[in-house]
Amino acid sequence: MTVTMPLKWAAEINRSELAETTPDAFEFRYIDIGAVDSNGSVDVPLESISFATAPSRARRLTHSGATVVSTVRTYLRAIARVPADGLVFSTGFATLEARAQVDPSFLYYACRSDSFVEQVVARSTGVSYPAINPSDLGMIRIVLPRLDIQRRIADFLDDQVSRIDQTETLRERQAILLQQRRLSAYERCTDVPFSDIRLSRMLDLGAVGVVVNPSSYFEDEGVPFVHGYNVRDGWFDLSDLKRISDANSRRLSRSRLRLGDVLVMRAGFPGRSAVVTEELAGGNCASVLLLRTGPLLCPEYLSAFFNSPLGRAQVEASQYGAAQEVVNLGDVEAFTLPVPPVADQRSLMKALEAEINQIDALGLKVQESIVLLQERKRALITAAVTGEFDVTTASGRGVA
Repeated sequence: MTVTMPLKWAAEINRSELAETTPDAFEFRYIDIGAVDSNGSVDVPLESISFATAPSRARRLTHSGATVVSTVRTYLRAIARVPADGLVFSTGFATLEARAQVDPSFLYYACRSDSFVEQVVARSTGVSYPAINPSDLGMIRIVLPRLDIQRRIADFLDDQVSRIDQTETLRERQAILLQQRRLSAYERCTDVPFSDIRLSRMLDLGAVGVVVNPSSYFEDEGVPFVHGYNVRDGWFDLSDLKRISDANSRRLSRSRLRLGDVLVMRAGFPGRSAVVTEELAGGNCASVLLLRTGPLLCPEYLSAFFNSPLGRAQVEASQYGAAQEVVNLGDVEAFTLPVPPVADQRSLMKALEAEINQIDALGLKVQESIVLLQERKRALITAAVTGEFDVTTASGRGVA
């Protein structure tokens, strides 16, 4: 017989916590919100911390096999099975320990189902940081079949989810290998038998500059305004282009853009660069370095240099800052790079573009397959725990 009941009847919620009287020397491994992802993985730290040095939110105690559900930023679906004893979770989690006649693994999958997560999100309050109270969480109803059926469903999902996860891991490794191949393509462009030349000798220094971010100038209409987030890894993204007024644009004449200008990020991802490839009438830029090449340097070659291991190494050696790493114009001007004849630079860039396009096309297919695997997993879990899919009729074969 299948019944539905509030979660609080199926599990004890936040049964144990570290008391304020816990000895300062007591040590444990602490799991914060960021350590649990939407795939149900828990990043367990190798090192323990003491109660005296732990943050005040390090309080939730539970045991291996229990379920933790993030009660903050609930749309991130941070729900996991506790992988080991001796862990202490943040108070940003609710700990769920199965009651009698409830299988712990089934409880975990029930909490990962789309129907459950949708209820969690719907009951959350707050816009920028939505959260749900443990008492509201406990009122969400779940479907509970007989205990033997729960165990059969959990065993089936353990097998099928493991198979999907293995395939997903292989796809993620493919994505990493493609990124390495991409980096190698850039590396070959700068691994040429020519003497290194100081970058300042290759630039139109009258057009080199950087301006602060005039975010207060942003308007719905006006002159296009390129920001650091429009600079991707080797390409120029105009999908979220800001605008400023004509008057403010005139005040920022040093940042006026032309076709072929090279933009280099100062912070966030310092050194990431792209070439301005689209005409932006009167367009400006901010929070990036604007580099305009001289007659002996091809803009695409300069951008490729910044995205190559050679350029990245020089960026890393010159960047500074504690809260956010930054690279300055003066340091960039001192960078050195091999400079073959312009005709050779263009030939290298033509071959690089073809290879990068092929790598990126493969990478897109890999990412799409990962998304499909994740969707397949969520759908399978939801169908199994809600009874939409009868696991007794499943073949048990792997996911194609």
